[in-house]
Amino acid sequence: MPLPLARAIHSPAGPDHPCSPGAPLLAAAGRRLALTAILHVTAIAVFLGASLPASAQETFTPAFGGSGGTQFIARCPANTLVTGVEARTGAYVNYIAPLCDGRAIQGGGGGGARRTALCPAGSVVRSMAVTSLRSSNHLLKAVILDCAARGSQVRTASIPLDTPGAFTSPTGTAGNIALLVAGPVGAIRMAENLNKNYPKGTLSCGAKDIIGLQGRSGAAVDALGLICR
Repeated sequence: MPLPLARAIHSPAGPDHPCSPGAPLLAAAGRRLALTAILHVTAIAVFLGASLPASAQETFTPAFGGSGGTQFIARCPANTLVTGVEARTGAYVNYIAPLCDGRAIQGGGGGGARRTALCPAGSVVRSMAVTSLRSSNHLLKAVILDCAARGSQVRTASIPLDTPGAFTSPTGTAGNIALLVAGPVGAIRMAENLNKNYPKGTLSCGAKDIIGLQGRSGAAVDALGLICR
């Protein structure tokens, strides 16, 4: 005759067949294991999520110009840097886009006559001198590129974007000109103080590379900034 204990262990659980004394403990242990596994998976996911994507390493400079238009972002393809700009201009800059290792990508703005400004071969843009209109909309009027060899911060060329029309300054009229003065990027140019009546700014990523342009635009370029990495 089987022992009562044996019948208790092998009897199926149910309303008419109570669970064995060890079943609640086994069920609780299983729940603890499942919860521990969930916590481990969650911890791993949080850890992986804390690793910032490449795009999160980018920074945007403040955009120089007016407050109109809508945002545009023109980011160069991976492993390329800004070596110049492509633009369409009238009396001011209607459209602008970066040249990424010499190749244009989509930018922001409207129509006008096509113009380009490109750094010498082997160099990249390290900063930009920008000028806006004096009118209340402060549309982008002029751009001068500061160029330097890749990996260097020493300016080797200043390349103006040719915009038609002339500035009016206390010394008379002057076009959008830049005279080369070798030296640190962002240093004062010989022509810097002409056209004093027009708002001016300098866009720079510091020691970082310029990988694109951003700002606001509509039918013209309202404001311009850089994308840095």
